Amino acid sequence: MRTILMVLDAKYPEDIRVRKEIEALHQSFHVALLCSGDSSAANDSRVTKLAYGPSSSKISKTLRDLSIRFLGYDRSMTKAIRRAISDCNPDVIHIHDLPQAATALRFRSKAKVVIDMHENYPEALTTWFSWRSSLLIRLKNRLIYPPSHFKKVERKSCQGADHVITVVEEMKTKLINDHQLDPNKITTISNYEPIYHTSEVPNEDREAVENILQFGSKSVTYVGGIGPHRGLDDMIKSAQYIHDSEIHFYIVGSGNTDNINHLRTIASECGVEERVHFVGKVPFKLVQPIMDHSDVNIIPHKSNGHCDNTIPHKLFQIMQSSSSLLVSSSAPLKRIVESNQCGFVFEAENPKNCATTIEEIFKNPQKVQEFIENGTEVTRNGVLNWESEGKRLVEFYKNLL
Repeated sequence: MRTILMVLDAKYPEDIRVRKEIEALHQSFHVALLCSGDSSAANDSRVTKLAYGPSSSKISKTLRDLSIRFLGYDRSMTKAIRRAISDCNPDVIHIHDLPQAATALRFRSKAKVVIDMHENYPEALTTWFSWRSSLLIRLKNRLIYPPSHFKKVERKSCQGADHVITVVEEMKTKLINDHQLDPNKITTISNYEPIYHTSEVPNEDREAVENILQFGSKSVTYVGGIGPHRGLDDMIKSAQYIHDSEIHFYIVGSGNTDNINHLRTIASECGVEERVHFVGKVPFKLVQPIMDHSDVNIIPHKSNGHCDNTIPHKLFQIMQSSSSLLVSSSAPLKRIVESNQCGFVFEAENPKNCATTIEEIFKNPQKVQEFIENGTEVTRNGVLNWESEGKRLVEFYKNLL
């Protein structure tokens, strides 16, 4: 059986995409995963876990990012990959995302290298840190993470790899146009979700969800990370233009303190702090029930070089839920929602249009139900699910190896 060595510069099993890929591949290939040494100790029979990768602590990451920035590779990860190759003799190294790509390419004489690009990393660097208040942190980030440098890294890495995986066709097109890559060298494996089989929610979990969504009779809910690219500032600003006082907004998820404080300030300045509720992080088991019980699930992403070249897992979770979907006009979101007629779209970075669209949703229950049924059909009975996409990933590797 051929061996795939996955390299994840993070803890396992926290990364959703890595978990799904292992689930798809393990029956056809031997999958070994090199991950952070501070990963969960729990066993996973689907994968040989090599938990001796570098620590994911902030200090470790900063030092290794310095190595990547100024040496061109991660010295600590190099040692870990060399040990992993000795332990499992892989046929291919599957590297997750751009920062560690150059490090993995140092071993191309030992195995083929596939770069799994979760997002447009160089463009992400232009937005991730824009709300940080510390001048020292902003200076550090400008020094270590200049987007122009990582644009060059992207070019060299994609040209040097045996194959590149993207999560949306928009990113594939961008790589072809920016770096003159052969289209046959790029495969899109999207962030579709496994088919969600509705089950009875335990009473204690149901009570927890009801407590979270208790402030208003009409809920507009965002679930996910909190950062400048997420468009949450636009969502909050939209509240001031909504005349229906029963509509409340819920932000479920965690983020940097600076980012959260920035959003709280916006809510205060707009006079809507009583209708915008920062729920914080919740147990994973509550995520799907929260989506199911919200009236509207919103993904208000900015339309920029980062968001327009990736797609969130939660889009496909929401499409399987029993509630309405609202997305911004960020290119992949708009394309998927409109082509499948499964939700509403507002103009990205336009709070007034966001507000108008939210009010339209609550006034059109028949249209809402039609969109919900369409989303359910295409995700559960169509091809926009991980059961189908996972098979494509397996076939890709069978052809590659």
